[in-house]
Amino acid sequence: MASLTSSIFADLPIELILDVFTHAVEADRASALNLCRVSSWVRAHVEPTLYTSVALPTPSKLVAFRAALAAPRDHDASPARHVRSLSITAPGPIDAIQDVLSRCTAVRRLLCGFSAASYVHSARQALKREYEPLPNAADMEDADGPAVVHLASAPREQHLLGLASRDGPEPSLVSPAVTHLKIQITLCTSRESIARLTTLPALTHLCVHYKPHPALVRSRVAEMLRPLVETDKLQLLLVQIVGMGDLAHRQEINAWNDGESHIVAERAPRFPFRQWDEASMWKGAERLVRERRQRSRN
Repeated sequence: MASLTSSIFADLPIELILDVFTHAVEADRASALNLCRVSSWVRAHVEPTLYTSVALPTPSKLVAFRAALAAPRDHDASPARHVRSLSITAPGPIDAIQDVLSRCTAVRRLLCGFSAASYVHSARQALKREYEPLPNAADMEDADGPAVVHLASAPREQHLLGLASRDGPEPSLVSPAVTHLKIQITLCTSRESIARLTTLPALTHLCVHYKPHPALVRSRVAEMLRPLVETDKLQLLLVQIVGMGDLAHRQEINAWNDGESHIVAERAPRFPFRQWDEASMWKGAERLVRERRQRSRN
């Protein structure tokens, strides 16, 4: 289709043609890529929709995506406006991570796999530079630097995995609007870091992922989670336990499942980073909770 004037679409309203293109893009990613080659104006309409779900697993992809966001475009054509699911597991550059997160303000599902400590330190330094010219700049700081570090977006679902959960969930990386949160518990996770999650006003679904260890047994994990469980805000606590399905692993899972009806334990997925864009992780556990409660009423 070299041009609309020589095609069967020439007499159709532009709006209708764009609706057809939009449907094709949403149905098949390969179609979207092919449509980008039709013409410049078709590409301008189609290309942003390719960015609905973005995964940045390597520094090179992170830097390339940052460049795409920074390229001059009309506001409506900016890829950042269309990103709804974003996964950043590249370790850096940290300034590129900051830039991407600050631009993608419409994100509703976010996975962070980079160093939380490095991100917060860099963000605090950036805030310090921003407020240094102000006469009351000292009021913006605490002992560790500027007091307020937060996400520019307000995702409803977040996954803090790998380095992002190494020392416990970092409050600066968690949106106050989050309802569904997945974290990893490690030997370095403290009860205090988990207790801070009780301040999240909208949190109803929590998934914890851990690998059993002599120093990280069920009783210790349960004690860490006690402040959250006792708030009665959680509708679902999903516990994913790493293991090979041997007797000890099954016993660990069964011990969790013998508890309260809203606590569901299962074998951890082999590749936990791949679950970030799957609603089925929550739906299966929610269905089990409903079945348990139905049985208890009968």
